[in-house]
Amino acid sequence: MSRVVIIENDELVRTIYRTLVEDTPGFQVVSSVGTLAQAERDLRHLQVNLLMVDIYCRPAMV
Repeated sequence: MSRVVIIENDELVRTIYRTLVEDTPGFQVVSSVGTLAQAERDLRHLQVNLLMVDIYCRPAMV
């Protein structure tokens, strides 16, 4: 099972990504967050195989 973290500031997009990943056999969302700071906290203690990251990270996301 591939463990996935989603980092996306838009809640609707984050929800869509989560649904797509969870409906795909072999993948499990272990964290879905809206800021880089939240992701950093989660990544310190999670074992992750895949990061889905919003590439347009504005400073407000930190």
